This record gives sequence, C-alpha cells and structure tokens, in this order.
Amino acid sequence: MSCEIAANAEAAGFRLCEHSQENLNRVTPLSQRKKNYKILLMMSKTTEDGEIWLKAALLNQDTGKIALLTSTNSKENLLKRGNRSVKTVDGQWFVGHYRMSAPLAFWAELKNRII
Repeated sequence: MSCEIAANAEAAGFRLCEHSQENLNRVTPLSQRKKNYKILLMMSKTTEDGEIWLKAALLNQDTGKIALLTSTNSKENLLKRGNRSVKTVDGQWFVGHYRMSAPLAFWAELKNRII
C-alpha cells in the first residue's frame, strides 16, 4: 500500500494512498463487489498498535453516487469499539458498519477533487 503524507496539518496522521485495485478491494464490501466503483480519494493511518485504517470516497460509475467507507486490517479493531464489521472483497480487511467520520483534510481534499 503506497501512501504519502497529506499536505494539510488537519490530516490527524492520515496519508494519501495510491488508487490501486488492491486498495479498492480493501474498502469495497463483499456485498458491493459487482458495483463499478472508482476511488476518488483514499487516506490511510497506522496506529502505534499496528492497526491500519483506510478512509475512502468511492464513485459508483454507473449511478454517479459517492460511497464513504472506513476499512481496517482486523475485525477486532471494529469489534473492540462496539462496531459491526463487514468483510471486504479483499477478504482480509473489514468495513465498519457506521456513519463515516474523517479528519478535516479528507473532506477538504474530497471537495477539491469533486469540484
């Protein structure tokens, strides 16, 4: 997973990530695998405990709608926070079943990419 430091100080430790098929599979819920998604924006953060978190905005190229997703490298990362997990296309990553929250840098960059 290739990521670079976000330019904005409001990034809260998140870095911009490569728009690869591998990363797309890490954030796409298994139930959504047949959707025609394209990554608009993806950011990653690794905690001191080794947890990896991905924040993504995916464009459904058929409908024009944007899906906002948070994914992590371990089901336990979600469960210990009281959240339900959904397996991704990748099979090793899990999407949280809750409302999306992200650092200000994510929202600012998403706005830039949409406009």
